[in-house]
Amino acid sequence: YAYFTRRSDHAAAGLIYTPEFSANFSTWEASTTTPTVLVDDGQFQIVRLAYPAAVAGQPGRFFRVQVSMTP
Repeated sequence: YAYFTRRSDHAAAGLIYTPEFSANFSTWEASTTTPTVLVDDGQFQIVRLAYPAAVAGQPGRFFRVQVSMTP
């Protein structure tokens, strides 16, 4: 699993968290899976999602989170 922390109010604050996976650090694919919230203390959430079986035909090995603002 991949784990990351995000703000509990991310939607209201206009923050978009996009988990991405890669097999080689060159090609990144955005996850289409909705993360599972494991802990929510009212300020932050710890969430997890499973690594994809393959990224560009290879096993997913690397993970990052892109954070952007709603336009």
